[in-house]
Amino acid sequence: MAVTTASQASPSDSPSFSERKDWELLFHVLAQLLLVVAIAWGANWLWYDRGERHDLTASKAESLAEKTRTILDGLEEDKVRIEVVSLIDPKQSSGRFTDDAMRLIRDRLNETCWHFRDYTDLFDYRILDVHLQKAEVDDVAREHSVEEDNLVLVLATFGDKTTQKKFLRPADLAIPPQDFFSGKLIEAYKGEEAIAQAIRTVTVREPVPVYHTTGHGELDLARKSASLVAFLEDEAYTFAPCDLRVQGRVPDDCKVLVIAGGDRPFGPVEANAVLEYVRGGGGLLLLGEVGWNTGLDDVLDEVGIDLRDDLVWVEQQMLRLVGGGVESVGGGILTYEVDTKELGASHPVTRGLAERDYRVDLLYARSVAPLGGDSTAKYSGLVKTDDKSWGLVNYRGWTPAVVENGPSQNDHKGPLDIAAAVTKYYGDPALESTVSSRAVCVGDATFFEDEFLKRQKNREFAYLAILWLAGRDPVVLPPPETGEWKAELEDSEFWKGVLLPLLILPFATLCLGVIVWLVRRF
Repeated sequence: MAVTTASQASPSDSPSFSERKDWELLFHVLAQLLLVVAIAWGANWLWYDRGERHDLTASKAESLAEKTRTILDGLEEDKVRIEVVSLIDPKQSSGRFTDDAMRLIRDRLNETCWHFRDYTDLFDYRILDVHLQKAEVDDVAREHSVEEDNLVLVLATFGDKTTQKKFLRPADLAIPPQDFFSGKLIEAYKGEEAIAQAIRTVTVREPVPVYHTTGHGELDLARKSASLVAFLEDEAYTFAPCDLRVQGRVPDDCKVLVIAGGDRPFGPVEANAVLEYVRGGGGLLLLGEVGWNTGLDDVLDEVGIDLRDDLVWVEQQMLRLVGGGVESVGGGILTYEVDTKELGASHPVTRGLAERDYRVDLLYARSVAPLGGDSTAKYSGLVKTDDKSWGLVNYRGWTPAVVENGPSQNDHKGPLDIAAAVTKYYGDPALESTVSSRAVCVGDATFFEDEFLKRQKNREFAYLAILWLAGRDPVVLPPPETGEWKAELEDSEFWKGVLLPLLILPFATLCLGVIVWLVRRF
C-alpha cells in the first residue's frame, strides 16, 4: 500500500518555483526603481546643500558669462571680499513692478548669487526678509546709510577693512514689462550683468577722471554721448568738462582728455596746455572732423600723427550715391572695417574687435597717417579702408564728376588709416622710469554720438579706446547694449536639466524591468 508523506503534497497546494521567482523579480525591479529615484534625489539634495551645480544645458544657460568670470577672476583673495545684501520686499511694488514681479526678481537674484558664490569663495550674499528680520535690516540700513526701500547693496571690503558700496534698484536688475496687458511680470532679467558691473565699480579704489574740452564746437558728451558716458561711469570713470580758455591747463588728475571734434581752432594757449599734458604722460583721444582746422598741429607733431585734410571716399559709395543719380553726399554712410589680418590683432584697442570680425561705421572720415622720422613714437593703424578707396583732397569743390573718374594725382591712395593709436616715449622704452603717453586719433567725431554708437560696434570701439588711453588694457568686450546675461535655466533646456535625471531615467528603468518580468512570466 502506497504511503503519502507530508513532503509529497500536491502541486496545487503551494506556489510553483517560477511563480515565486516572478514575484521576487518584480520586487527587485521596484526596489531598483526606488533606489534610482533615491540616488537621483539624494545627489540633487547634496549638490544643493553644498552649493555645487553642473551645467547640462547645450547653450550653457546655467553658466556665468565670460565677462562675469573675468571680473571675478580679477579679485585677489588677500585684498578684497564681496558681499551682496538684498533688502527687496516681495510684498511691496516698486515703480512699474508689481509685488509679484518683486518676488520674481528676488528669486532670480537668489539664483544669480548662487552662481557667483559657486564660482568664487570671495563672494557671499544675504537675502534679508524685511518683515521677519527687521532688526538685522535696521542694522544694515544704519551702517550703510540706506534711505530707500527695495535696494540691493553690493559691498567690497578691502584688506585694510575699508568698504566701498553701490546700491542697485529693481530697475537695475530687471526690465519692466513693455505692455501692461501682456501678462508678463518682467520683460527681461539682467541681474548677473548688474551684479558683475557693481563688483567692478566697488573694487576700483580710485575712479579714472576723464575730461572733455569745450568752447570749440565740440560734442557735448553728457548730452550727445550719454549711453557711452553712463556705461563708463559704471566702470568707475568720471566725466567732466574742461574749458582751457578759462583754466589755462589740463586738470592735474586727468587720465584721459577727449577732444570730440569742433568747428573752431584751439588758440595758442589752449594748444600749449594740451601739448604739456601729453608730454606729462596723459592720454589723448582726438576726434577730427572733415574740414576742421584743429589748431593742434604742434600736438599732432609731438605724437607723430598726420591728420590729413581730405575726405575718404570708397568705390562702393560712389556707385551708390553717384551712379544712382544722387547729386550730393549728404546722408551717406561710409563703412570701414577693422583689418583683422594686418592691424586688428596687433593692438589692444582693436584686438577684441578683430577676433570677432566686428566692424565700425564712421561718417565722412578724414584719413590719418604716421609722421616719419620719430623713433620715440610707436604708431599703430586701428581702422582702415581697402585699396578701392582714396582721400579726396578737393572735397570742398565736390561734384559727381570728381569721384566718378576715380582718384586724381593729388588724392591720397588707399588703403588708408582712418583711426590710429600712438605710444610716445620720453626716454628709453626699455627703462621702467621712462614716461610715456598714449594718443588715439580718429578721422571722425560724429560716430561718438548716441545715434551712431549703436551702429555696428562703434560703442565697443570707443569704449576700448578710452580704456587703453587710461592704461587699462581691456581683456574682454563690454556686453551688448541690449543683451542679457542669463544665469537661469531656459525653458527649452528644462527637459535636460530636470526631467531627464529625475523622471525619464527612473521611468526607463521601470519599463525595462516590466519587459524583463513579462518575458520571464510568459
